[in-house]
Amino acid sequence: MFKSLFSITALTLLLQANTFASTINGLQLLPATNASLLEASVEIDENSITAWETVLESQEEIVVKIINTDAIQLGYGCHLHGDSLACHEEHHGHGDNRQVKDPSVTLDFIKKGHLVALNKFEKAMVRNGADLSVATSYKVWTHKDDHSDGHGAGTDVWTKINYSLNGQAKEIFVLCHVHGSELDFACHYSKEGEGEGEPTLDFGDDDHDHAH
Repeated sequence: MFKSLFSITALTLLLQANTFASTINGLQLLPATNASLLEASVEIDENSITAWETVLESQEEIVVKIINTDAIQLGYGCHLHGDSLACHEEHHGHGDNRQVKDPSVTLDFIKKGHLVALNKFEKAMVRNGADLSVATSYKVWTHKDDHSDGHGAGTDVWTKINYSLNGQAKEIFVLCHVHGSELDFACHYSKEGEGEGEPTLDFGDDDHDHAH
């Protein structure tokens, strides 16, 4: 499942070759996401997952929140244990709003769209003399759209990226979708994603803490 997702351009090589330092930065957001999604797949059907948010809480912790079509909420805290990144379940709850998703939209589909979005963002950062370490959070979700621009109906994969560049906090949305019968994602920047199905991943205070 993961092999095909880690075969796209230089982003893959960067992440696979990255040696974890003593502190966490934006380069670990994607590995933390993948580790948490793998943990979540033991708890719930992975293809019921509709959205997640990965946040760099500090130089010592990344928090990943995941929701699915049944409004199940899973939260993970990811930390460096030696030279390895380990993610532990810290929240298992149930929300009020069920999420709607086309059953044909799998977790692999969402992850691939997200990875293509990160490749696009990485190229922009390289042109600015930076890399993915500047990222502070990723939020990913799907939204079914009729694509009135002529691309045909389909499910969009949205990635909201918060990052810090040259001392300024910035935010950008990347919209990815497949055009017609094409197999590859096309991605476009958007200044905002409001009204495009962005979910709220607020789990409240009923965390189920687990020892690390």
